[in-house]
Amino acid sequence: MKICLDSSVLIAHLGGDSLARDIIVKIVRGEWEGFINPIVASETMIGFLRLATGVSAGRIRDRLSKSDPELLGYLPRVLGLLELFENLPIRATPQELVNTMTSYSLMPNDALIAITCRHHGVSHIATFDKDFDRVPWLTMVPGTRQPTR
Repeated sequence: MKICLDSSVLIAHLGGDSLARDIIVKIVRGEWEGFINPIVASETMIGFLRLATGVSAGRIRDRLSKSDPELLGYLPRVLGLLELFENLPIRATPQELVNTMTSYSLMPNDALIAITCRHHGVSHIATFDKDFDRVPWLTMVPGTRQPTR
């Protein structure tokens, strides 16, 4: 089964959530094929850096510009996770983005994730974001729920 992973699951996995870990394990074992797109990679990177450091995106940018060793130390962990999945290109037109946003009440990044799935024939998504319930061509992986902290 082809599964698109949303950043909510990847960030939860990096934060130690057991359900997120179980989803990742199924992909690593080859039970599922895992996919992301550049939006998911970007959201995961900033989301995990914010979780790990407890600082805002602006402060992360400042720390990156100073090559902060603590912050840079987190990057291999995130990169290692992201490299487990095939990174699908985004091929959405601006009109398709607007149509998907307005038809399914999605924010732009979620619409781009949904469009990527449709273009690449991925019909399942692992996410803790209930907004994807409104996307008719996506089925949420059974058992997803809000992660525990």
